[in-house]
Amino acid sequence: MRRIILMLMLLVIVATGCGGGGGSINNNLPEYIDELGVYEEGYDGVVVYFILADEYGAMTAFDGTVMLTIIEDYTLLYYDSRDVKECDFYATTAGVGAFEHDVIVYSFGRIPYSQFNGPPISKGEVKIKYIFREEGAGIGSVLEVAESYYF
Repeated sequence: MRRIILMLMLLVIVATGCGGGGGSINNNLPEYIDELGVYEEGYDGVVVYFILADEYGAMTAFDGTVMLTIIEDYTLLYYDSRDVKECDFYATTAGVGAFEHDVIVYSFGRIPYSQFNGPPISKGEVKIKYIFREEGAGIGSVLEVAESYYF
């Protein structure tokens, strides 16, 4: 019986392209990119994530297209563009001890330096451009943020 229930749950996830819905993640219209995070993962890669916020400053998840660029000394090291669904964002806990708090993030996952167009040397700029459409709107709204990162 457990196997049947598990298979049905997986079927729902695959059919919807999401986690089955019913979650409690805020999906209000984003107003700005609240945080762009970059950190070293191992000795040969980075992880890039971002957090969207609505007009009240609450973290939110929303369908859109996200473009990631990593530039060093005017040289494009890395570019990725993805269509992102609300369900691609996930709720997790960040921080330790008294600084522990809940967040809703989208992560590009680990990006190994071997996927870069060249080896990073010192300081780069990581940029996110997020384009989303309001229901019924013809033109997408654009949110952008950039962050310096030392390799």
